[in-house]
Amino acid sequence: MVIYLISKKRGMRVMKKILLVTTILGAAGMFSSAAFAADPAPVAEESQVGFTADIWGGYYFLGGSGGDADDSGLDEDFPTMGADASVIFGAGESFLLQLTAQGALNFLGSADDDQMESGWQIAGHAVHGSGFGVFAGYGEAEFDDEDPTDLWFVGAEYLHAFGGGDFLLQAGYLDSDNDGTVYTLNDAGFVRIAPSFNISDSLSMGLHGGLAYGTMDSDNNSFVGSWGASIDYTFDSSPITLFAAYDGLYMDGDDGTADEHQIKAGIEISLGGLADREIDTPEIFRWVAIGQRSD
Repeated sequence: MVIYLISKKRGMRVMKKILLVTTILGAAGMFSSAAFAADPAPVAEESQVGFTADIWGGYYFLGGSGGDADDSGLDEDFPTMGADASVIFGAGESFLLQLTAQGALNFLGSADDDQMESGWQIAGHAVHGSGFGVFAGYGEAEFDDEDPTDLWFVGAEYLHAFGGGDFLLQAGYLDSDNDGTVYTLNDAGFVRIAPSFNISDSLSMGLHGGLAYGTMDSDNNSFVGSWGASIDYTFDSSPITLFAAYDGLYMDGDDGTADEHQIKAGIEISLGGLADREIDTPEIFRWVAIGQRSD
């Protein structure tokens, strides 16, 4: 899926990045093992695995803007599509490990270097049975007539299950290339919450909200806010889920403010005993990319 979103000439670069993410995830797993080994809690059998994959289509809209983030010359609305995939498996009796790949493609009618054409990321999670864990990832955001912006992120998370749903809290650090030709969000700390609720045996709802505070266009007091909601319908005795979602973004820096909105609908397939343990991963590439509007 990731390779689909980038050109073949960068294939070797992508393989190097995948290797880097694998190294980060391995280090994260060793860290979490040391941190929680004193009080292990069974979460999965070693033989259990899970797999989820989805594909979606939707529409993207630009909202209001101010300062240098003026919308003139930009596509104000355009189709978008993407796909996600996750593999989840038990590591001994105390840990869940997850590897997730995500990507999105925007169909811009008249490409502009202030709008993201495509983005992708690979992320790994290592979560202990107590609910505490760590995650890390690497990816790219691409703009017209500009070199792709590499990005990476690392953080800690806590997942708490309760009757009828669960609550996910994540906090961490993200960074991206910023060489004077792009103005993406970089050197930023972030926090995010993502609760979900089971409305019935077939219907569930998810919410999320996040804030990243860092640098855009040399302004180190910039921030990006994100929020959204989703609803899922799973067919009885079937691995198929239909879903619809809304996501919003807002950026604020010295040189401009802007908000963007996305609606999407898609289909997901889930296989294996651990498929329902999938941990939500924020689309960091979108947080990073909206900073380019500050140019």
